[in-house]
Order: sequence, then C-alpha cells, then structure tokens
Amino acid sequence: VVACIREAGNVDLHGTRVVVFRHESSGDLILSFRGTKTRKQVWTDLMMRKINVCLDDFLAHPHTKDGQTTNAGHIEDMLTKGEITKVRLLDLLPKIGEELPIYLKDARKSGHNVSGMGRIHFGFWSSYNRVRRQIHNIVREELLARPGRLLLTGHSLGGCQATL
Repeated sequence: VVACIREAGNVDLHGTRVVVFRHESSGDLILSFRGTKTRKQVWTDLMMRKINVCLDDFLAHPHTKDGQTTNAGHIEDMLTKGEITKVRLLDLLPKIGEELPIYLKDARKSGHNVSGMGRIHFGFWSSYNRVRRQIHNIVREELLARPGRLLLTGHSLGGCQATL
C-alpha cells in the first residue's frame, strides 16, 4: 500500500476513500476507489444535477443562481485549516478563469481529440474533486520515481470517481 487517501481537512463531505497500491513485480500503480457504503455516499449518489465541465482543462464552468464565483483553492485551504465549517460544494470546484492548481500545471491531454463542454453528475464530480489534488500529487510522485502503468478501479460510486 502506497497511500490511503481521504478528504482533506476536518470536514468529510462525501466520505470519499481511495487506496493506492503498487504491484511489485509489474510496477503497476493501482488506485482503488471505494463504492457506496455510508449515508454520506448515498447522498452523493443522489446529487444528480449536472455540472458543465470544460473538457480541454477539466475545470468546472458552473452557473450559480446569484452569479457569484469564488476561488476554489482558497476555499479548500480555509476548509482544510478549519477556518470555515460551512461551504457550498460548488465553491470547492476548480473553475474556468481560475489559475490551474499546481497539480495540473504540467498536465498533458491524451492524443485523443476531445474538446468542448461536458455535463457531469454533480455528486460524482464534487466527491472526486475532494481528493483530486492528493491523487494527482501521489500518482505524479510515484510514476516519476518508478514508471509503470496506471490502473484505476472502483465499484458503484467508486467506479464513477475512477472514471473521472
């Protein structure tokens, strides 16, 4: 086991859990996302509203009723430090117009020609984003230290998070 990932900070909004394994003989890095098990995860499954996501940089393009947007990184840091305890989930999503988070700065798209906007289940997107930074940092560090295939798996809610 390389790492056990849970949502950062004192607030566990979705109960998202990921275990990162390294298969010693093949060198494969395996991420396993836990499926729906808790009440929080059932509520996450039921957050069926769709959110617009730019497929070029994988950042949210939310439409809020009040027209306000906030910097997701700043809100996430405040939540993690315990400076705030209540937050709109929409405020935690990295959005178009914000500077890319450090863990995405040198990311490259695959050779596939995918662009435009996509619509993603809000609960799946929000729960994945609560652990996204940790996942990207660990995967980048592990694959730079020892290149290998990256395998993703999950069941139910975890399968959706692994797909994202």
